[in-house]
Amino acid sequence: MSDHASRLLTAASSKFGLVLLVALCLLILTPGQGSLPTTDRDEARFAQASKQMLETGNYVDIRFQKVPRYKKPIGIYWLQTAAVRLSNAPFNRIGPYRLPSLLGALLAVVCTALLGARLFDRRTGLLAGLLLAGCLLLNVEARLAKTDAMLLLCIVIMQSGLARLYLARRETANHWSGWIMFWLACGLGILIKGPIPPVIAAATILPLLVSDRSLNLLRVLRPLPGMLLLAGIVLPWFIAIQSASHGAFIQQALFKDFLPKLLSGQESHGAPPGYYLLLFPVLFWPGSLLTIAGLPRLRPLLREERVRFLLAWIIPAWIIFELVPTKLPHYVLPFFPAIALLTACALQQSRPEPGREGLLKKLPRWLGSGLWLLATVILGIGLPVLAARFGRFQALDLLPFAGLLLMLVASWQYRHNRARASRLVPTFFLVALLTFPPAFAGILPQLEFAWPSRHVAEVLSEQPPGQLIAVGYSEPSLPFLVGTATVMTNPNRAARLLHQEQYRYLLVEAREQRKHAAAIKDLLSGMQHLDRFSGFNYSKGKKITLDLYAKP
Repeated sequence: MSDHASRLLTAASSKFGLVLLVALCLLILTPGQGSLPTTDRDEARFAQASKQMLETGNYVDIRFQKVPRYKKPIGIYWLQTAAVRLSNAPFNRIGPYRLPSLLGALLAVVCTALLGARLFDRRTGLLAGLLLAGCLLLNVEARLAKTDAMLLLCIVIMQSGLARLYLARRETANHWSGWIMFWLACGLGILIKGPIPPVIAAATILPLLVSDRSLNLLRVLRPLPGMLLLAGIVLPWFIAIQSASHGAFIQQALFKDFLPKLLSGQESHGAPPGYYLLLFPVLFWPGSLLTIAGLPRLRPLLREERVRFLLAWIIPAWIIFELVPTKLPHYVLPFFPAIALLTACALQQSRPEPGREGLLKKLPRWLGSGLWLLATVILGIGLPVLAARFGRFQALDLLPFAGLLLMLVASWQYRHNRARASRLVPTFFLVALLTFPPAFAGILPQLEFAWPSRHVAEVLSEQPPGQLIAVGYSEPSLPFLVGTATVMTNPNRAARLLHQEQYRYLLVEAREQRKHAAAIKDLLSGMQHLDRFSGFNYSKGKKITLDLYAKP
């Protein structure tokens, strides 16, 4: 890599580094926020529940249509409704609902850079920020109206406060900023996603206490005032929702969502231990290759407190998540800031002396590099091919392929100059910049077959007002885009509802039509056929054909 990148990193490490980092984050995270259609299923469920709060004015109870939605606390819904109110946008436009995720991702990157500057130096913080901002998983979560990007921000702030306290645990001064940061962010994180922040905090603190053989860290954490602060944040809404739901919230959130995930794989999301480790080269792509190559350089620093803190952040909680039967890729996002910081630190260390390694030591690195290369080829070649085969191909759709070529050149340069590995970080970020914005803003939105609900909403927007009944198609994006009153049901109930004047339109999936041929035939008697759409329901992994009918 040329000396220009080195000079750029040196200049960016100055006081203007954060300004540059924010600009680069906006450049990579913003495209696609409004153009990417509403995705199924989690995003659509969150957005629809927030939309109903806006429609009803009830900002305490959480519902998806008429069904209580008590799986997650209120925090993300309040943030989404505030974003929609401030933007003054129509309630069924997904872009404003994603603003909290964008803000959470952006600020998480900035806070990671600040933590890196405190633990190491500004250059390390900037490198870590670039690695985090350019990773695949964060770019996905920043564009989805869900909890995880905002949860990441709470985790980074919480762990930043804990890091301050850990490094100052032997001092007698009252480090009020550290313990307030820790408990405040922990409380806000609980309002976003329940017990996850306390679990990660406890899994970080316990190993540090054991390694220190001292309770100094607990002393500077100030548990009593901290717990009072946390209770002041969490309890008011908790009491309100328990009253509004007649005690159903704690029963459903704890006994029907959280605890079942600890006992068995829920909703077909079970996987064996090692799942996250195997998936890491893809989730942290493209920076995962630098992590795999750079971590051996950390060996001389393992006894340093700052490195020990980051390892305590990652390893114990990661093991817990691997042992929990229910697994989803985004569950490990809270560890990525610490991984980015360790990677940035490792890349700036001198290369260890080459020695003989056995097959068992080489195999994990080879496997990780192979998965990284597979992800690189799929994104670099697969995205342009997808656009050419199923979308409206344009020249900008070739940018991921250009990123693939740049990645191959950078990897070749690294192979021949491993002493200056940190200079590869801007190149890897540029590859991400060539890949993610074209994918989320251009290629994916153009794949008409992947967005059945959007197609139905577009057709109905040109028809007279009326409510929709769907038979055989029940994705949550449908009521979000078409209307909360949309009914997703079976043929018998659909026949009864069609007698009511407000229900004017009927959507029938072809499999359901064949399965209940006689009932559907009676249902369609006298109905006018408006449209037929063949697409792909990625939530179920099935091709679908939808027929839309209207009363004459």
